[in-house]
Amino acid sequence: MLADQRYEKSYGGQEETSQAPLKRDIGHAPLRLLARLDIEALGAALRVFVISRVVLVFVTYLAMAFHPSVFGYHHASSATFWDAWYQWDTRWYVRVARGGYQWHDLQHWSTVVFFPLYPALIFTLVAIIPMSAKLAALVVSNLMFLAALFFLFRLARREFGSAVANRTVWYMAIFPTAMFFFAGYSESPFLLWTVLSISSMRQRRWALAGFWGFFAAATRSQGLVLMVPFAVEVLEAYGRRWWMHWRSLWIALIPLGCAVLALIMQARFANPLLFVESQRAWHRTTTWPWTGIRLTLNRIPLNHIASARPAHNLIELCSALLFIVLVIVGWRLLPRSFSLYATFSLLLILVNPASLDNYYLPLMSTSRLCLALFPCFITLAILGRNFTIDRLVSTAGPALMAVFTIIFLQGGWVA
Repeated sequence: MLADQRYEKSYGGQEETSQAPLKRDIGHAPLRLLARLDIEALGAALRVFVISRVVLVFVTYLAMAFHPSVFGYHHASSATFWDAWYQWDTRWYVRVARGGYQWHDLQHWSTVVFFPLYPALIFTLVAIIPMSAKLAALVVSNLMFLAALFFLFRLARREFGSAVANRTVWYMAIFPTAMFFFAGYSESPFLLWTVLSISSMRQRRWALAGFWGFFAAATRSQGLVLMVPFAVEVLEAYGRRWWMHWRSLWIALIPLGCAVLALIMQARFANPLLFVESQRAWHRTTTWPWTGIRLTLNRIPLNHIASARPAHNLIELCSALLFIVLVIVGWRLLPRSFSLYATFSLLLILVNPASLDNYYLPLMSTSRLCLALFPCFITLAILGRNFTIDRLVSTAGPALMAVFTIIFLQGGWVA
């Protein structure tokens, strides 16, 4: 009991109560400005961000120093750092940012499946500040992750208190696949837009909720799920006659985000659903949510479990099961809109496995796509009141993230 008490104090704040309101008798303008800046949230976000970035940069240095030939060099240098992170989907996003969308046929990989907002941000940054698109992809991703940590902390603190908020952002940053918040992927901007949208819903700021939801849906199709918590929050705010309230119309902004990509496909290739049809090249199809799990179990032979493909399947299976458990537990701990967002997001991931053509990895990218399920990390943070759970997450998370980062930097598939 005494150890638990010391542990709770180490996080600061009260566990069951939100941060006490700031006093209104602050007499000096600088102090009033600092109060508006929310120093606690900014400090928590910066602390977690800096620690996680230092770890990832150091791991990158070690990977390049000991195996420079993997990156095509005889020795490591600062010039090779950006190349080390120029892997997999980053190449596709940079290609869209540089030259727009290209497509050949439904049997080959193409850029049309990648939503436009993140490449547009890369293009904009390069246009404003001359730099390589590779570097711009990393800069955008990391700056948006810092912003996402800041607003996620504020949201979690408002609902559950400072201690839970601290653990939430910490667990998010050290999750085994959290290096994708550093890489040139759309994980960081999508997390930021979804946190801002749901936070605005909880504050009954419907226009902002729709605005951020539009950005989320223009970053990834999963953003459409935000329509579910939006409808629930409006229903709770206005009752059964919510459909008569004009503010509910802001929900229409969310699907417009996906409509942007459809319009681009229509204008460029005369097929507004080409980005959906082209998922076949990635072996994806729509089926029952348990199909991917069943197929994954069949692809983990116990007599060859130490080889790469069974290991990949085991990682994705464990990730899927972990988030299924967190979603179920979250229904007892979280606001309804949080749980609905997490549930429908996870279902959207599970009903689109990579099961075509007898592909070896049915749950491909599940461990990465689930990073956007921030309510699950809040649930884990609540469970992290238990000292053992917290130590397990805080120890296993960074260790696995370091291993996955080295694999990714050397061109291996992670998620």
